[in-house]
Amino acid sequence: MESTKFSPSLSNSDLLPVKKEERNWKAFNFASIWMGCIHNIPTYATVGGLVAIGMSPWQVLAVILVASLILYAALS
Repeated sequence: MESTKFSPSLSNSDLLPVKKEERNWKAFNFASIWMGCIHNIPTYATVGGLVAIGMSPWQVLAVILVASLILYAALS
């Protein structure tokens, strides 16, 4: 069986996973990423599209809330 060795040109310290003891992100860091994923132009266009197809503002807010919670769960 062939051993699996990685080419040095395909891996470096910036791309390797961080060791558990070196991880220093807190809840604020994850919240910042989460908010950055939510507040962008495609999201606003999607919200406008939901209103344009006839959803009420409350329905759109519910969709945003559910989508945000799914995204939060995926990031944490």
